[in-house]
Amino acid sequence: MDNTYTFDEQTDMLLVIGFCEGDCRRSVREYHRRYPNRRTPNHQTFKQIERRLRENGMLKVNRRNAGRPRQARTILVEEEILERVDENPENQCQIIGEASQSFKKYNKNRVLTEQLIRPFHIQPVQELLPPDLAARLQFSQIIQQHRADDMDFHKKILFTSAHE
Repeated sequence: MDNTYTFDEQTDMLLVIGFCEGDCRRSVREYHRRYPNRRTPNHQTFKQIERRLRENGMLKVNRRNAGRPRQARTILVEEEILERVDENPENQCQIIGEASQSFKKYNKNRVLTEQLIRPFHIQPVQELLPPDLAARLQFSQIIQQHRADDMDFHKKILFTSAHE
């Protein structure tokens, strides 16, 4: 098997294939003549190394698709996510977490991003009432007066969420 050969050995095999003008059986004999102290690969090994270099551009064996197949994004799962978002758009982040546990969160977000849907959280804010207008106007006028005296006044203000 060619994956047990070092990169130096594989490179030498490629040079011999070139010398033998692509004739792999002749390459076996030439390789044995040039490197008598090395193990001699068979003609299939020469073919595999040349094919891999042509197809992948590298001598290293490509193991990316070896082993158990990865969970693919399926149309059914994508549709499930999009249907849940349509049914309840306020809870997109929760839907992403719940939809098909075998489906990775990264891919769930990717489905929404590809559909130009941005996950969001609804955050309740304080309701503004008509009497608030006078207090806000007064606050703004005070700030403007202080800034007239000191342009860096706004940097000295500490805002908190404390209520009275």
